[in-house]
Amino acid sequence: MFDRFPIAARSADSSSASGVSSNKMADNNAIVGRRISQEALKKLCELHERYLKGIPNGWCVVMKECDLSGLDFRNLNFAHGHFIGCDFSGCNLEDAYFMSANLFGANFDHCNMTRTNFSRADLRGANVTDAEMTGAQLDGADLRRGALQIGAP
Repeated sequence: MFDRFPIAARSADSSSASGVSSNKMADNNAIVGRRISQEALKKLCELHERYLKGIPNGWCVVMKECDLSGLDFRNLNFAHGHFIGCDFSGCNLEDAYFMSANLFGANFDHCNMTRTNFSRADLRGANVTDAEMTGAQLDGADLRRGALQIGAP
């Protein structure tokens, strides 16, 4: 259940002018190495949308090396979110929004990414093996090679 692990984010009223957290802030407030349930994902999305709208008690989602495999992200908005090294394998991301999101080293193996918006997203080192990407928006996305250093400070 959602309340059993710390929320990794920061509140909307402490956000920077750009709406994107600094690396130091992301490092101090990350959900790390957790399996996320569909119920928890829905709650995180609700909090993240509050953050995006500047509503108090909103949270910018920050996850590192979390297991999101098989979850349904259809139509969810995680613009500006952080999903570093997360496993999205087998997820349905159809019509989801990840504009300007940090997806460095994420695994999208066998995902449905139909019409997913990744505009200006950081997809360095992402694995999209056997992903369905028909109509995916990648304008300005960073698709360079990259690798995570597990256990690095």
